[in-house]
Amino acid sequence: DLMADLAAEIAAGFDDECGDVVVTYLDASPLQECSLNNNGTYTFERTFSFTVEDECGNEIAVPCEVTYSGTCLPICTRG
Repeated sequence: DLMADLAAEIAAGFDDECGDVVVTYLDASPLQECSLNNNGTYTFERTFSFTVEDECGNEIAVPCEVTYSGTCLPICTRG
């Protein structure tokens, strides 16, 4: 699961004195298909965020926005 992998990578980037952190994912936009524009290009947008919270209740939001526009449909891979 791509979102679980991203959450794990975000959690690994935090060093916290209050213990382990928990990363949760919030999808702010519905899943949508790529749309073909009149000029022959495709567009795709996604907005989501991760919240990182430590054992003391401190939290921070990590917003993410992905916008794609091009002549070929995007293919997502994990590098």
